[in-house]
Amino acid sequence: MSRGVQFKNGEIIKALKETKGMVYLAAERLGCNRKTIERRAETVAAVKDVIDNYRGRRIDIAELKLENALTNGEPWAIQFTLKTIGKSRGYVERQEVTGANGKPVETKITEIVIRKEVDGDPTID
Repeated sequence: MSRGVQFKNGEIIKALKETKGMVYLAAERLGCNRKTIERRAETVAAVKDVIDNYRGRRIDIAELKLENALTNGEPWAIQFTLKTIGKSRGYVERQEVTGANGKPVETKITEIVIRKEVDGDPTID
């Protein structure tokens, strides 16, 4: 990998499109480190958009496959769906305890001091 080489946004976008948004493969194609592309994506919206669009498309394809498996009555797909997006309807294997509105549980420690008098001298138990 070469250092000090400045890649143009267009070159990075082209490599990302050729590799369907795969950052590591685009970096390999350009001869740079993946961090070069990741840093550029943080500062250049067009680069980030290419990565996000391909990842979004990939997720859509996976969701279509899941939908097909659900339609076919595949038990794994039914379980997976209920355990993930069905959690809000109570389909969970374990309970998650949270505070109000999903915030952390507030814990209050209360100290109780009991005083008793022993031979006229107050002590603390």
